[in-house]
Amino acid sequence: MNVHAGQFAWLFAVCALTGCGGSDSGDSSGGTGPGGNGAGANGGAAGAAGAAGAGSGGAAGTANGGTAGLEAEGTRFWQDQEGDALCPTEGRPEGDQRPPPGGGGNEIIHLVMTEMNFGDGGPTPTGDATSWKGVGFNLDQSCNAASWPPGALSGDQVAACPLLKDRACKNDFQNVFDGDLCRDNALGTLFAIASLSPIVGEPFRLNGADWNCALRQGSMSVVFGISEYNGNLNDDQVRVDLYSSVGLTEPVAWHCRTGPGNSNPLDTGWQQQPEVPRTKTFQLAERDIAPGFPQENDLPPFSKWADTSAYVRAGWLIAQLPPNMELWFNGFSAETTGMRLLVNNGILAARLEQASDGRWQFSTATLGGSVKPGDMVTSFRETGFCENLCDSYSTTVGYLNQTVDMRSSTNDPDPTASCDALSFGIEFSAKQYDKFKVVSVPAPPDVSGGKCGTPRNPDVPKPGCTCPPVGQTGECQ
Repeated sequence: MNVHAGQFAWLFAVCALTGCGGSDSGDSSGGTGPGGNGAGANGGAAGAAGAAGAGSGGAAGTANGGTAGLEAEGTRFWQDQEGDALCPTEGRPEGDQRPPPGGGGNEIIHLVMTEMNFGDGGPTPTGDATSWKGVGFNLDQSCNAASWPPGALSGDQVAACPLLKDRACKNDFQNVFDGDLCRDNALGTLFAIASLSPIVGEPFRLNGADWNCALRQGSMSVVFGISEYNGNLNDDQVRVDLYSSVGLTEPVAWHCRTGPGNSNPLDTGWQQQPEVPRTKTFQLAERDIAPGFPQENDLPPFSKWADTSAYVRAGWLIAQLPPNMELWFNGFSAETTGMRLLVNNGILAARLEQASDGRWQFSTATLGGSVKPGDMVTSFRETGFCENLCDSYSTTVGYLNQTVDMRSSTNDPDPTASCDALSFGIEFSAKQYDKFKVVSVPAPPDVSGGKCGTPRNPDVPKPGCTCPPVGQTGECQ
């Protein structure tokens, strides 16, 4: 594997073409990914500010309830409108959009993530560097050179909406564009592009195919606990807990790769492997458990990463997650290293419903928030992606520092304040499982003082190698 200056510089060229950043004159048209029906579509209620819904039969919502919970099942009630032309956006769910009080419940459900998409297309990557545009929320409730799916705009909106350039904060390096329906997902831009890189995506297993194979195996996942739930379409008060899973107590017999070694390529038939049976037991990382809550029976205790005041409305579970939350796709037992993300101001919207067999699931879900550049550099270093990647590493660090589009302290915009974080979005699905075991797992690799994690793939240059002089090609020796 040759690693030399300039091999990752094409990242910036791709960004210029796809709209992940650039000047105010950059192209903001086009875009791919799921669209949505606009604010208030299908009889839904608009956001907490009380704006009228744009779709047929849209009703106005209010901060203290209004028509909350009366909209059709599955309505994305948080979708809103921005600008004088009332441009439809994906919006973001708020804590004050909960339905009126309706009595508590004692339903306890745990769901394990089974499929995910962090911006590169998910289990079957599309090869499209703009796929990040369809993932995430309009976190800052404003639009900046956004794109809209075909047919989403009409009348004056067609000309006016793509010209909106409202930013959440100041970035002196570049203008970071929004995605479809004003979604904010600057980190997804990097993931989408890195997954296509022949020296980053496949070698470091930083791509949707590798991560989703690990989810299919049950060797790596994230678990969502729901408690104090009444089991109905609307519940104004539930609890949500998040856990990192390091896989099953009894691993499956098949491999994600074509052989047991980590240098083997990904097996293209992994999606034909069976799902993990519901009878299996998932291991949860002890580091996520809140102090003073020992495990009882097969149910996990409460997590440090919890929203004790979440709610369900129109069948959507909404949670506002704690600051600096550790979202760790822990590859300790997997054939990919995964990655540890520290998420600020996290928001979860998950479509909570029961399948025909009564099993609960998130048929679709979105988690959004922001991450600090320094925390992301640490995350990459923990995977073994450090100076051993020479110019590719320094270019990635520069990209993270220059593509900030949010403030880490809040999702609310302040155009006079400096940006210090990248917006983040992930789409996923999850299914109910019933047996869990809390286990001790190793801490993340220590990457302080210039130290670097060990790459899982033996073909990747090892940390401590010497890069070729600037301007010369060759391997890191």
